[in-house]
Amino acid sequence: MTERGAGVEVVGAPEVPGLRFRLYAGPGDIPALAAVRNAAWLADGVDETLSEEALASDLSHAEPARWIPERDLVIVEIDGRVVGWSWRDIRVEPSGVRILCHRGQLLPEVRRRGIGTALLRHNEAALLARAEPAGDVRGPGPAWLDSFTMAGMTGAATLYAKEGYRPARYFFKMVRPTLDDPPEVALPASLEIRPVCTPGDVRRVLRAVDDAFRDHWGYLEATEEDDRHVLEDPRQDVGLWQVAWDGNEVAGFVLPLVDQADNAAFGRRCAWLDAIGVRVPWRRQGVARALIGASLRVLRDRGLDSAVLDVDSENETGALGLYERAGFAVTSRITVWRKEVVFTEGG
Repeated sequence: MTERGAGVEVVGAPEVPGLRFRLYAGPGDIPALAAVRNAAWLADGVDETLSEEALASDLSHAEPARWIPERDLVIVEIDGRVVGWSWRDIRVEPSGVRILCHRGQLLPEVRRRGIGTALLRHNEAALLARAEPAGDVRGPGPAWLDSFTMAGMTGAATLYAKEGYRPARYFFKMVRPTLDDPPEVALPASLEIRPVCTPGDVRRVLRAVDDAFRDHWGYLEATEEDDRHVLEDPRQDVGLWQVAWDGNEVAGFVLPLVDQADNAAFGRRCAWLDAIGVRVPWRRQGVARALIGASLRVLRDRGLDSAVLDVDSENETGALGLYERAGFAVTSRITVWRKEVVFTEGG
């Protein structure tokens, strides 16, 4: 393992006085990383923040088979000040296709100097080294380099297109600006909404999430570390979960998150409907709409006044129309960018 915080040589980096790249050195870096991410996104018109607590949770629950922060998180400094950072990981889909992910952000005042281009190419090279035939994440057939942009990230979108990436999928951010008049839909007679009270209940819900999303684009089965990450997320409150039970079977669920730091930063009282799903035997019976209505009422009773969610624009279960009927409207688009890499037998 490379030494924590060690310097990194980024081939092709511009000659900017004081510019240095280094690896993540540990929790002491978290305040600067969160501040840069938030300033970068705000400059792009993205009204979402990342708290230090949420970032710390993300880093502490990194899946070693996919990424290791001390190896895969690269920090950009100028004269010792953190001005940007990126991370990379590899996930392997059930088909064996590898998705080589990289994400990054730079403060607006250091953009358009070639730093982002050099960092992107550095991350690509590191990912390809892990995925090539002699690497530690091998698999059959092609791999895809993968990143994303939110609406407003025009510089990043231009960079990806220039580097050979193409839009692979679109997701929509949808907002319900009020929690008034939530849908009033009755559950099928065999189902009931009841609280998640025991560790066994929690496990059943998490496995139901896997089952409900197994047929969704790009979904990966959760690991034990993923489960711990969900439950230890500082935005998580299991008491808000709305779960439809058929006896001891989970039929469907809505799992909200409330990010108090984000709400404080933007002066709002909003909840994210982070996961909404119905397992196959109970679909097409109004379960999702009933659970969304129940969730909105619970959130309203907690003093919140709006809700937001993300949805795959090509979701085959009709989720987009469902959310529109429940009072949500599309406010922006998220683009997944991909570039195919094909490895030959000789590497």
